[in-house]
Amino acid sequence: RYYIMNFDTHKYPRFTPPSVTNKFSTQWVYETAAKAWSQWLPSASLKTFLHGGYYSRSITPRLRIIVLNNNVCFVTNFWQAFEDRDPSGQLQWLVEQLQ
Repeated sequence: RYYIMNFDTHKYPRFTPPSVTNKFSTQWVYETAAKAWSQWLPSASLKTFLHGGYYSRSITPRLRIIVLNNNVCFVTNFWQAFEDRDPSGQLQWLVEQLQ
């Protein structure tokens, strides 16, 4: 089983927003996990996962699993101050998934 925990990127949980593309970016975490999980996730799920660590997957016509990335809003993640309002579009995406 593969999962991403708060401290997988740094001694202190610091997941950067997608707009951070320099040496501080934690995009490598999403890319590594996406590579490991690509056999189980359809391309649409991989796209949102690579963007912000969240995705959904339809299991049956009446059952969809929605996975959110709560690492970005962890209390000690100082990147929240950099972009504090839905930095990866995850909340807007969730609203769309629930409609």
